Amino acid sequence: MIILLILSITAWSVIIEKLIFFRKLNREGREFLDFFRGSVNSLEKAFQNSNQTNASLLSAVFSTGIKELRKITSSDTRYTSLTKSQQNDLELSLKRIMSQKAQTLERNMIILATSANISPLLGLLGTVYGLLIAFYDMGRMGSASIDAVAPGISEALITTVIGLFVAIPSGVGYNYLLNSIRNLMIDMENFATEFLSLVERGHNE
Repeated sequence: MIILLILSITAWSVIIEKLIFFRKLNREGREFLDFFRGSVNSLEKAFQNSNQTNASLLSAVFSTGIKELRKITSSDTRYTSLTKSQQNDLELSLKRIMSQKAQTLERNMIILATSANISPLLGLLGTVYGLLIAFYDMGRMGSASIDAVAPGISEALITTVIGLFVAIPSGVGYNYLLNSIRNLMIDMENFATEFLSLVERGHNE
């Protein structure tokens, strides 16, 4: 039960931390997108006027894209089109930052998955062990009355109940957060596509 209690505290800590973090990312992402779409006439000017304290995923993708754009064009972002090689370099840089951000989003998710999977098994293990002790005491006392075995059996069954109480929130939290991560990743992919489209159309000056 101590192990289950530790798992429960850890799982809830991860769930709460992730919910707060994802809410912040969504809010800052909306703020950045509103700013960006109001400055699409010039990606370079948008970068210069952007809020550098905005820690959204979209802002990170945008900053990476602009910096890569500057690098592959020798700091001269005034051009009308990219070569195929330059396009590939730009796309790779965007994929790289999105992969890094995905790892950040998925950090500690393994804790919830593990908690959801092993908590019922730990509860069952505690119950089986408790039943063994109860039957051992029953044999030692030489009595099979309900009064003799009921306390031990009830205590054993409590571990199964606790295991389920830990596993259910962990499983629900894992699935909800996983869906949130997918949505954030889709937002990044859509923004990266929009950014590349604007570059190809010459909105970089």
